[in-house]
Amino acid sequence: MLKYYVLIAFVGIQFSQQNDCKENGEFKKNFFECIDNIETYNYVINTTLENRVTTKMYISSLKDLSQYCEVDFTLIMNYTQKYNSREVYEKEKQVWLDWYNDNRCNNLKWKSN
Repeated sequence: MLKYYVLIAFVGIQFSQQNDCKENGEFKKNFFECIDNIETYNYVINTTLENRVTTKMYISSLKDLSQYCEVDFTLIMNYTQKYNSREVYEKEKQVWLDWYNDNRCNNLKWKSN
């Protein structure tokens, strides 16, 4: 019987913690748009002109992300200004996603360059 009450208490705490999350939709949109720009610049070939991410947009997206989470600019310090491999990029991206998941409920405000 005690296990039953503990389970109910645990579920109640989990439910209340979920409701306490103050995720800012504008921040989320901007954060993931930056990641999308970075990924498009590095890996999407033959994009239409209106969907193309310029070098300026790419660098700006990296700088915007770096205001919140770790961005290793040494990884793109090469002739192309791109990540050397998909594996290197995916590791970097995972750092950003982990940061977002750890901080998303803090009602973050977007600061743009």
